[in-house]
Formats: sequence, C-alpha cells, structure tokens
Amino acid sequence: MMKLGKPDPEGYYIIIAKKEAKDIINKYGDIIIESHGEEIIIKTKSRSTGKHILRRLSQLKLIVNP
Repeated sequence: MMKLGKPDPEGYYIIIAKKEAKDIINKYGDIIIESHGEEIIIKTKSRSTGKHILRRLSQLKLIVNP
C-alpha cells in the first residue's frame, strides 16, 4: 500500500488519482480537487483525511503512480 507523503510547502497533502475517483471522494468536505486531463489532484490539510482517501482509492486501483 502507498504511504501519504509529507505536506507541500503550503501544508497540503497531495494525492494524484484517476478522474473516476472524483465521484468517490466528493463526500469529503475538507478537500480541494483540481482536474488535469485524465487525472485529478486532491489536496487536504488533514493527514487523517488524506490517509483515508489514499486507502480507499488504493483499494479501487485509482491512484496514479508517481
């Protein structure tokens, strides 16, 4: 399983996922979603939320490998 990395300089944890993941993560209120073609960038300040999203999307194989 992938690990959540360190936050970026602005304090956000970053997860890159396939576009299909957008429907699954819409239930989280404390995230920012940026679309970039077939991928989305998910940003959250909460480590707990980031780990939960990463775990769920990893199970569904929607994480884009770095």
